[in-house]
Amino acid sequence: MTENIITAIYRNDLLFGFTKMNFDFINVHSGSVSWTDYDNDTKQDVFITGINSEGIVISKLYKNNGFGFNEVSTPFHSLYNSSYEFYDLDNDGDLDVLFSGQSAENKNSYISKIFINNNGIFNESANNIPSVSKGSVSWGDFDADGFPDFVMNGESKDGNRLMIMHNNHDGTFIQHSADIPGIAFGKVLWADFDNDGLLDIILTGNLQGNFNGIVKIYRNDNGNFIEVNNDLPGIINGNVAEGDYDNDFKLDIIFTGHDPVTNKNICSVYRNIVNITNDLPIEPKGLTTTFDNSIINFN
Repeated sequence: MTENIITAIYRNDLLFGFTKMNFDFINVHSGSVSWTDYDNDTKQDVFITGINSEGIVISKLYKNNGFGFNEVSTPFHSLYNSSYEFYDLDNDGDLDVLFSGQSAENKNSYISKIFINNNGIFNESANNIPSVSKGSVSWGDFDADGFPDFVMNGESKDGNRLMIMHNNHDGTFIQHSADIPGIAFGKVLWADFDNDGLLDIILTGNLQGNFNGIVKIYRNDNGNFIEVNNDLPGIINGNVAEGDYDNDFKLDIIFTGHDPVTNKNICSVYRNIVNITNDLPIEPKGLTTTFDNSIINFN
């Protein structure tokens, strides 16, 4: 199996397809990979976690030097079945990171952490976040207060969970109450499906026991999350993403997974048919500018 484990970048060569690049990344499986410009040099760096060919759990940050990638030392935990999301949590201009996963085959090794980026140096936050693995994390400001919140799902010691964590405006978080079932082996995302300016939730994953799964959308009604009735199949071991495939200014969804009812693997696109579109703003008219030495005044 070890010869089939790979970690690779494929360069986009436009009309000619993709070309595999010969960068010296460690090969892993059962992990995650993220692009991130952690040092604000405008070049995309790479963060990798998983299990290598010798069965060792690793986490690696590779700095993009413009010609290749150099490994950089970090205090991050080495995890697999992991999810990492970079975001500027403290609004200081550099990307912090939230992650979850496990370091061994027991639930006591499950962990969830935030590390704060201070000019390229990461320090562990004191936040006490429920430990999960086999899930996902996603940043988003669900209450539009200007402070980033996050939603996280996964398996915990007490079963499958889904948690919305509200930002207390001081760098700490508290769990926001919501009637949403716990899931693992799936994905949860923020997205404004009804174009009301508030982030809704879409999720797919395994319910407790891992025999049944769901694909659900929950509408954000000023902080109350209400299930939207949709004829979406209940899939397990899946993934979901949103995007406007038909350019009608409404977010559509694509998801993959296994349907235990039909015993088939599926990949389906569902079109958003809400009546409200997120129209482009109207260009303002009659704008003028005046110059005062080196100052430009807009009127």
